[in-house]
Amino acid sequence: EIEGLRSSLEGLVGEVGERRWKEREAVGVGVGNGGLGGGMGLKPNEKNGPTQFILVSTSPDAFGEFETPFGEFNGLKRQAEKIVSEEFPSLTYSILQMGLYDERVEEGLEICREKSLDQEGNSEGGMSDESVGSLRPSIWDGKRKKRINRRDAARAAVEALLDEDLVNQKVQVFTAVR
Repeated sequence: EIEGLRSSLEGLVGEVGERRWKEREAVGVGVGNGGLGGGMGLKPNEKNGPTQFILVSTSPDAFGEFETPFGEFNGLKRQAEKIVSEEFPSLTYSILQMGLYDERVEEGLEICREKSLDQEGNSEGGMSDESVGSLRPSIWDGKRKKRINRRDAARAAVEALLDEDLVNQKVQVFTAVR
């Protein structure tokens, strides 16, 4: 899983670089004349169109801890999130930590987003409270879990492509708490 993610991101970075190279050549900007983006004024992390990579992950407490043949499940998910956010700074991304998929949750409910918290309870991603609402209780309070219908999860991922508030952010996504 991790190797596949890294390979995909490396391919995407290569494609974006090649596209920018061709754009520079098309406007007559040579290799030492203007740097990245040539005369177009592009910067490596400047939002230009849809978010380039959406990582759909799981909320840290959605499934609990268990081993897979490749390592601990939550550890693999957090490792993938770290790769996206730290190892490929030229890409815009959104990391969506989905609540537990549950087909019994009514489809079409309002999609709720909240700041992702690290293990110490500190906010990750730098989103303002106004853009995602105030922090709610932990995803797992011993009896209740945040949940989302699979179709609503797909809708949230598509909406994240164009949501400027989610660029280079990590958020938890859900529609119901049960």
